[in-house]
Amino acid sequence: LRQQRADELAERERQRAENLDQQARRQGIAVECQCCFDDIAVENTTTCAEGHLFCKTCAAANANTRLGQLQATLPCMAADCTAVFLPITYLSFLPAVTVDALANLAQQKDLEMAFDGVEGFEKCPFCPLACFIESKMEKLFRCQRPQCRKVSCRQCKLENHIPKTCDEVAKERSLASVHGVEEAMTAALIKNCPKCKIPTCKQDGCNKMACSNCGVFWCHRCGEQASRAHFFLPSVATC
Repeated sequence: LRQQRADELAERERQRAENLDQQARRQGIAVECQCCFDDIAVENTTTCAEGHLFCKTCAAANANTRLGQLQATLPCMAADCTAVFLPITYLSFLPAVTVDALANLAQQKDLEMAFDGVEGFEKCPFCPLACFIESKMEKLFRCQRPQCRKVSCRQCKLENHIPKTCDEVAKERSLASVHGVEEAMTAALIKNCPKCKIPTCKQDGCNKMACSNCGVFWCHRCGEQASRAHFFLPSVATC
């Protein structure tokens, strides 16, 4: 029910803003958003610290993008402008929950800057949360951020791998990477015959394949049955 009411309020606000825009255009007093270049009513705009004007829709989209990137500041979207949107203007185009999220993120980043390098100050490898861990014997970082909650190794910054050591995990990851490359190379070389579906491995640089099972000739590049002309006459080839 709460979400339904929020949706209804948002829809009414959208319609109100649209009506204001239409009225401003009819009266010839609309202004231009410097991001989407739509003509809008002054009431539906906000500005950066240098006065560049934007519609609230573009400003909100910019804020959501920055928040998704875990950035606490909202830079101006105008070309060559280094100013930001001031926090005092946020409530004019953002819901309170987004404003709170930006404020919390800013506080977290201030904390990181103040205590960076201080013994016992640890940051979650998977989200912005940071805190002090008093015990030097504690090997794990247990993130308390509700959206994260991951448990990670304080030494290698990977997810909890106890009882394995960091070296053992590093070796496993290295082997997995090598195997992944080998599998990709194998998949690129081995393809099935288009007629009998028997796997065939490409041995050299030529794309002309002869199936050892059914004898059909086919092209390794496009995977289709092909005549001799397919490989030697560009006008015939389809791949």
